Amino acid sequence: ALAPGPGKGRGAKRKQQQQQDNSAAGAAKRTRSDPLFSAQRLPPHGYPLEHPFNKDGYRYILAEPDPHAPDPEKLELDCWAGKPIPGDLYRACLYERVLLALHDRAPQLKISDDRLTVTGEKGYSMVRASHGVRRGSWFFEVTVDEMPSETAARLGWSQPLGNLQAPLGYDKFSYSWRSKKGTRFHQSIGKSFSSGFGQGDTLGFFIELPDGTETAKALPDTYKDKVRTHCLLH
Repeated sequence: ALAPGPGKGRGAKRKQQQQQDNSAAGAAKRTRSDPLFSAQRLPPHGYPLEHPFNKDGYRYILAEPDPHAPDPEKLELDCWAGKPIPGDLYRACLYERVLLALHDRAPQLKISDDRLTVTGEKGYSMVRASHGVRRGSWFFEVTVDEMPSETAARLGWSQPLGNLQAPLGYDKFSYSWRSKKGTRFHQSIGKSFSSGFGQGDTLGFFIELPDGTETAKALPDTYKDKVRTHCLLH
């Protein structure tokens, strides 16, 4: 009697290779469907690299469970399935590091994975930082990594209502310093300020906001009155 043994020849080798490829593909598919897979891909700052945008002008802000909510155990209930998420159970997610905001920017701007570098092209548009200030003295620096010839950039300060699809300094909500001729802008009015800046330069921006004003006394926005939604990104 003959016992069946492993096949030989080109057909057997091809079949064995196909089985190995299918096993590897199945393992990869299981890995990508694993809930831990997306968590492992998060950058060090913990904010997802993808951010939702739509043509209606809505701005999406990442939210997290509020540990100070009156009834935090309600987060675990299944009764919220298919219903609006209660705003009092969540809060806007803020981090200790100041980064470029993914939700407060023109969508055509490209933000680096570490959220410390922005790249723009084809006209002026804006991005703001993840944190704002209401009072006190503050300073930050910006380094111009690349600036091709015949291009310009504006850097400075902007309030939340500043137009993201316009140059910084276009309206009354922002102040800017332009690379070309060093002109400063506010409400689209330019005035000579200094010599221009360009690639390789590091610029500093200082602002001093008074204490005792109504704005200074106000608490940061909580967005608890806004609608909560789950976003599925692909």
